[in-house]
Amino acid sequence: MLDSTASSIDRLPHIPEKKLDASGNLAPADFTAPTPFIVRGLVRDWPLVQAGLESSDAARSYLLKFYNEQPVFVTSGPPEIRGRIFYNDDMSLNINVQKAGLRDVFKQIAASEEEAEQLCLYVASAAAESYFPGMLQENPVDLGGQSAHGWIWMGTRTQIAPHNERNHWRDILDYYVFRPDERTTAHIPEDKRGFLGPMTPKMAQAIRGKLKEYFKR
Repeated sequence: MLDSTASSIDRLPHIPEKKLDASGNLAPADFTAPTPFIVRGLVRDWPLVQAGLESSDAARSYLLKFYNEQPVFVTSGPPEIRGRIFYNDDMSLNINVQKAGLRDVFKQIAASEEEAEQLCLYVASAAAESYFPGMLQENPVDLGGQSAHGWIWMGTRTQIAPHNERNHWRDILDYYVFRPDERTTAHIPEDKRGFLGPMTPKMAQAIRGKLKEYFKR
């Protein structure tokens, strides 16, 4: 019997790969390519990558050398969700978002790695310069004169559906009002009421946390 999932994936367009030259660099033309491509081994010599190849503990220890003790936003959920961040039946999120010290988060991640059913612990899109000043200087990448922001994702095994964050954020900020007194109100037009509904306190808390993190950058 054929694996329908595998055959469906095989039918998807394949992303092209680019090769590094003898010096370990991309060709100049690659930096202006109009479509995405994969580069294998581009940052294999990074100290962070080498630490990760050694062990999870080594990678965490390397990151903590640069950590400036600023609290991070951590997403957490019980083992029952098996790392799948999604919605409950009432459209509330099945996770909690709160601030915590990264050292404590790493301790929980390390302890959970030994468990058959892991906790969901996820620090998403932490700006490297905001939390790990100096790390990018030790882990540089030549982008042919192009600039890029450095972000890092850390956590246990997680499963997150693909999402278009720009459109989602535009809808949220167009139609929901996040008041200073922690109340949230909505002015949802008729044509948006099919997919925008009441904002639960838990969802509002998560969005406020993301907005505060963004405006601190």
